Amino acid sequence: MRIKIIRTPSGLSPEEVRRGWVGIILEYTTKVKARPTTDLDLQIGRKNAAGYMVGGFTALEALKDHNPESYEWYKKDYPTKKSLENVVFIFTTDVCEKVPQ
Repeated sequence: MRIKIIRTPSGLSPEEVRRGWVGIILEYTTKVKARPTTDLDLQIGRKNAAGYMVGGFTALEALKDHNPESYEWYKKDYPTKKSLENVVFIFTTDVCEKVPQ
C-alpha cells in the first residue's frame, strides 16, 4: 500500500521543508480518520480529514534519498532510529494519491 505526495502537506515544519515531500512515494500502514486533539492540530490544518499513516523511520529514510535538505531538518529532532520508534507521519488525502503496487 503506497501513496505519492502530490501537494505540500500541512505541518509545523517550515514550508520549504514540507515541500520536500512532494513527489515522494511512501509505504503507508493504514488509512486513518485524523481528528484534532489539541488547538495545535487545528492550527496546522488537521480538522477531520482522512489520511495515511506512515511510520517515522520509513518516512524519513525515504525522504533522505528523495530530498536530503528536508531530511536534514527533521534529523535534528529525530537523530536516531530509536527516536523514531513511536513517531508517525499522517499525510491527508488531499495532498496524496494512492499508487498501484
